Amino acid sequence: MSDATRSIKDALADALNRSEEKGDLVIATSVINNITEPMAEAVKALYAGIFTTQELAALSNLVLNRPGFFRHF
Repeated sequence: MSDATRSIKDALADALNRSEEKGDLVIATSVINNITEPMAEAVKALYAGIFTTQELAALSNLVLNRPGFFRHF
């Protein structure tokens, strides 16, 4: 492995480690569905009968697209 490639890998690893140390969840994968589908199913199981699929999608959209969403409640 070249020195440049090693330097890039080390820099990326350091940045990810710093994020994790701050408590951020860091996921690195080439197959995102392996991560998102089980998480979505777990949330759906908790809220089964409370929210429809469309309501869960709308709530998710609000949370993901509006910084500080929960500070309003």
